Amino acid sequence: IPRRGINNTMSSTPPSQSYIDQVEQHFRSLIKERAPQCYDNIENKDQPFLVFPLPEKHYLAVPGMYGGFAAHWKYENDSNEWVLMTSSWCRVAGGSGRVHKITPKGFTLISQEEW
Repeated sequence: IPRRGINNTMSSTPPSQSYIDQVEQHFRSLIKERAPQCYDNIENKDQPFLVFPLPEKHYLAVPGMYGGFAAHWKYENDSNEWVLMTSSWCRVAGGSGRVHKITPKGFTLISQEEW
């Protein structure tokens, strides 16, 4: 039975808290890059955004962004590591939808759609 909030789970070992904290810092950097004028509007931003596992439908609304971020953990067999996959949508930034992969090393744009 698949665990909620996780895709492609081949590892039974969850990421360490240090690993999650590093990914979270890059997730926050991504939010600031996507909607710099809106980051300060996020409620409870002094609290962690990420846990393991995440709820099945983990969504972080960003007030003023007119959108937000959906996120889920994914285990990548080729790199033997957990990554955070995020999809964002923002009418303020030209109505774009973007998918990013986040690791402790940073974030990478995987795909982008313009409407």
